[in-house]
Formats: sequence, C-alpha cells, structure tokens
Amino acid sequence: MSLANSVMGCIPIYDLVGIGGYTVQQVEIASIKRDGYFFRVNHPDFYLSLEYQGGDFVLNRNGYEVRFPATEGEIDGIFHNINVLWSTNSLTLTANGKKITTNTPYTVPPESIIRQAKLENLIPNSEFDSLESFRSKVHNCFATLGDKIEESLSTDMYWDVLKDGGKIVERRPKGETEVQSNLHALLYDQFFSQSIEVVPEARNASGRLDFALLANVRGLGIQKIAIEFKHAHSDDLEHGLLHQLPSYMQSIKAKYGIYCVLFFKCGWFDLPKKYENRFTLEVNLADIRNVTNYPIQQNIKVYSIPLVRLKAASLNAG
Repeated sequence: MSLANSVMGCIPIYDLVGIGGYTVQQVEIASIKRDGYFFRVNHPDFYLSLEYQGGDFVLNRNGYEVRFPATEGEIDGIFHNINVLWSTNSLTLTANGKKITTNTPYTVPPESIIRQAKLENLIPNSEFDSLESFRSKVHNCFATLGDKIEESLSTDMYWDVLKDGGKIVERRPKGETEVQSNLHALLYDQFFSQSIEVVPEARNASGRLDFALLANVRGLGIQKIAIEFKHAHSDDLEHGLLHQLPSYMQSIKAKYGIYCVLFFKCGWFDLPKKYENRFTLEVNLADIRNVTNYPIQQNIKVYSIPLVRLKAASLNAG
C-alpha cells in the first residue's frame, strides 16, 4: 500500500482497504508535470489505485476502471477537484455535477490486507516524525471507528429509548455531548498508545471545541488537531463545517481539523431527509466545500460515522 507525497496524511490507509470508500482530490493544475499515482494498493488478489494518466483521473480496481477528464473538475482555472467513490460493485468519479460510473463484479479486499492495516494502526508511538504523520495516525483512528462500533454491537448506547410498558414507542438519538463521551472511550486506547493527548470540550476564544488532540512532533514541539462532532440531522451541519470548525482551528492555531458527522438515519429515525445515506451526505458536503473554495477546507477531513444497526428494520428490534 502506497501514497504519493502530495496526499500523504490526507487519505488514511485504512480507508483504502474497506468494502467501500470516498475521498476528494484537489490538485493544482500547474503542479501536474507528468503521469503518476495518488494511491495504490497492490496485493496478489486485490488491486486498487487512483492515477493521473494523460489528462484523465483513472480509478482502477482489479482491472476495471473509470476515467474522468481532469478539466471537468476545474475551478477558477487553478484546481482540479474530483470526488472519488468506490463500493462493492461500482467505481465512480464525479465533479461539478457530472458523474461517471463503471459497474464491477462484487469485490471486497482480502481479510489479510484488512488485518495488516489494523495491526499497523496499533503500533505504539512516542513521537511523530512530522505533522503529516501525526495527522495520518489520527485519520486512521477515525477511519476504523465505524468498524469498532459495528464489531462491538454497541449502537444502542447512542440512542434514548422511550417505552410504553414493555413496548418501545420511540427511539431518539442521544445528544452530541453524550455521544462524544462514548466515542472517546473507543478511541482512547489508540490515542494513548500513540502518545496523543485528548483534551475534551476545549474552551477557546471562538467558543467550545469538542476535542483538541495534542502530540509531540519532532522539531515542532506540541502540535494540535481540532475535532468537531455534529449530528447529520443538525440544522447547522454546513455552518459547522464551513465556519465553526475553521474558526476553532484558527483560534487554537491548529493547521488540521476533523469534522465528524454522526449519522443516525435508519428504520427508527428518518432524518436527515435530504440524504439517502451517509455517502451521499459526504459527497454533498464535498461539493459545498469545492464551491466555496476556502483554502482552509483542504486541511479538514470529513468522516461520517454510522450509529445504527445495519439490519435494524423495525422500531422494536432488540
């Protein structure tokens, strides 16, 4: 598994070995001097890569590929902005309202690759070589969060259950503060082993930041990454991403931030209505960020965390 230097720290390795994935690539036109790759996973039984070939972005998995002309993602003549998505049976590249999809046979990465990525994420660390390696480790921890919740079957702790006698009459998502404490417990062991300090509900000149992550970076001293959580059905979801988190980052002098969207939509709860699933939510937020074209947005990574039982079909599911 390898990443080009231009995207080091932007794409968690763990994201590349899941059953599906999503990322946004923004490349300055003038910086593209020759063909090359952004990321590549090469295994005897599995191949996934995103490359730039002759003016096209090319997403390839096991010999199936989708091509997207780089000029279709042009903004102000400066940047290429391309949304990259893959699922078990499709590969998609999209930008500025145009989408190109290639259907593929049902494909999942071998378990050996997934196991390797998980083990590498748990290797202890005392100091980071660079700010990018600090960011990459934090991104990998967040990329595994959804799997940890699913594997532990712990989604019930994120819901308030209302009963009439023994019958469940309503399920409501818990508030953001309650949810954060549960998620922090899942991440704590990984952060602790990496010598990353978690400062919850950090106060700053711009208000209250959900988390600040601190770590020692060689030659730079203590560096920070700002973390903001928001329910997907929150009225200020977009405002939090475009204004609130950037303001917090500037206030605590953090170059990088993570916007963690908590997704509850399922058979129990039908909000947000405008998004069919969390992947369409991520694509929409990416489009909004591309249109605004604020430079600081390139330093923010968005994660959507599913806090639902994937097989929940009825209100009274146990």
